Amino acid sequence: MFVVFFAAVIFLTAEQETGMPLTTIAFVVGALTSVLSGYIGMQIAVRANVRTAKCAEESLDSAFNVAFRGGMVLGFVLVGLALGMLHFLISYYKGMLSSELLVAGKY
Repeated sequence: MFVVFFAAVIFLTAEQETGMPLTTIAFVVGALTSVLSGYIGMQIAVRANVRTAKCAEESLDSAFNVAFRGGMVLGFVLVGLALGMLHFLISYYKGMLSSELLVAGKY
C-alpha cells in the first residue's frame, strides 16, 4: 500500500513529461529491490546465526569467524543486488531515451 500510494504521488508531482514515468519506475524498482533485499538478508542472517550458535559451542573464535563471514556474504549479496538493479535501470533508460531521441530526430 505504501509503495502504491507514494508511486502515485511521485507520478503526479515529480514526473517531467506526461506519459514517461521514469522517476516512478525507478521508485518502484527500488522499493521491490528493497523488499527482496530484506527477504534475502533475513534468510542469510538466520542461517548464519544458526551456524554461529553451533560453532559457539566449540569456541568463540570459530563462532566469530562464522558470524563475520556471514555478515560479509550478506553485505556482498545486497550490494551486488543493488548495483545490478542500478545497472539494469541505467541500461534500460539509456536504450529507451536514445531510441526516442532517434525517432524524434533530436539525436
